[in-house]
Amino acid sequence: MRKRSIFMKSIAVSAAMLMMAGCGSFGTGKSSDSSVPKDTAGEEKKETSGGETYTLKIGHTVSETDPTQLGYLHFKELIEEKSDGRIEVQIFPNQSIAETDRDALEKVRDNTLQMANTMPGLFAGISNMEEYYVWNIPYIYKSNEEMYKLAESDWMLELNEKFKETTGVRIIADASFNMGWYAFGTTKKDVPKLDDFKGLKIRINETPQQIALVESIGITPVFISFNEVYQACQQGMVDGMMTAQNLFYSNRYYEVLKSLKILKNGAAFHQYIVNEEWYQSLPDDLRTVFDECVSEMTEYIREEEVTYTDKAMKALADEGMTVYEVTEEETKVLEDACRTHIFPDKEAALVDEQYINKALEIVAQ
Repeated sequence: MRKRSIFMKSIAVSAAMLMMAGCGSFGTGKSSDSSVPKDTAGEEKKETSGGETYTLKIGHTVSETDPTQLGYLHFKELIEEKSDGRIEVQIFPNQSIAETDRDALEKVRDNTLQMANTMPGLFAGISNMEEYYVWNIPYIYKSNEEMYKLAESDWMLELNEKFKETTGVRIIADASFNMGWYAFGTTKKDVPKLDDFKGLKIRINETPQQIALVESIGITPVFISFNEVYQACQQGMVDGMMTAQNLFYSNRYYEVLKSLKILKNGAAFHQYIVNEEWYQSLPDDLRTVFDECVSEMTEYIREEEVTYTDKAMKALADEGMTVYEVTEEETKVLEDACRTHIFPDKEAALVDEQYINKALEIVAQ
C-alpha cells in the first residue's frame, strides 16, 4: 500500500496535463486547407468593404472524417451565412495546431485559438478547481443524458462562471457531446469476461482514477504515448489499450487487436469552449448569431456521433474483431471497486468525496 501511495502522489500533480492523451487523434494527417496560425491575440478583427469582420480560429485533435470536424464544417457554413460574412471561420483539424485536448484548452485561453472542444476534467488543472475532477471518476454517469444533466446543472454553471473569471475561457454548458465510451481492446482473441483481463498489460490514460480502477481488477497499467500504441500492440509490448470505442475503428486498431470489451468506465465527453475576450468583442447581434449556431452545431454533432458509433462498431465486427458489452454483474463489480478504491481516497480521486456524492445526486435526479 505504501508503494502505491507514493506512486499515486507522484502522478497526481501531472494528471490533468496527461488526461485523455488517448483521445488525441483519429488520424495522422494534418490540415490541408489552412496554415497553422501564429499567436494573434487581439488581432481577430479586420475591416472589409462591408464593415468590420471577426476571425474565429477553431482547433481540434481528430481527423477530417470524424464527426467533430463535420460538426465544425456545419457550424462554419451556418455562422458565415447568418452573419453575412462578418464572422469568418478557420478550422485547424487533426492536431495541426492543438496536439492534445489540454493544448486546445491552453490555446483558447491565450487566444491563439478562439474556439475548441475539450474534456471538462481538464478544467481542474488550469484553474485549481478540484470539483471538475468529478468528470474523471469512473461510473459517475451511465448515459449521454446523465452527462448532459451534470454539465447543465446549477452547480456546474456556478463553477463555470468562476472558471471564466479565472481563466478567460467561456465553457458553453449546453454545448457538449460524447465521442465514445471507454473500451478495452486486446491482442487476445477472446476476453468475454472481466476476469479475462487479469494479468494483462493495458495502455491506459495516466490518471489516478483510471489507474486505481484497472489495478483493482488485476490489470497492469502501462503508460506510453498514444502515437506509439499501435506499434506497441503490434510488437507485443502491451496486450492492449483503453480509449474511446470509436477510436478503435478510426485509428485502425483492428489491424493489431482482436477483441474489444466496452466497459463504459468513462467517456470521451467534450464541451465547446470559447475565448471570453473574443466573445465579448462581438456586437450584440453577432453574439446572438454565434449562440444560435453553436446550439445548431451541438444538435447536429450529437446525432452524428450516435450514427458514427453504430457504424464503427459494425465495421469493427466486419474487420474480424469480437466486440463484447459489459454485463450488469460486471458493472456492479466495477462500481463497487470505485466506491472502495477511488471515492474515499483523494490521492486516487483528486477530488473530495463530497463533490463526488454531489455529482451522483445530480445525475440521479
